[in-house]
Amino acid sequence: MGVEKALDLLRGKPRLVSIGLEHFSRELARQGVRVIHVSWRPRERLEKDLEEILSKIM
Repeated sequence: MGVEKALDLLRGKPRLVSIGLEHFSRELARQGVRVIHVSWRPRERLEKDLEEILSKIM
């Protein structure tokens, strides 16, 4: 990225992509921030892997 492009980003208003927490993106939008919300959740298998690890620890 060129220096001018980086400076343009810093001079402009914030633009964000919010992943997962819809409340966070709503609050940003309420404050005038350009935000795109992506509804995302971790894969279910990941949760099962974590459950197995936690069950071994506990």
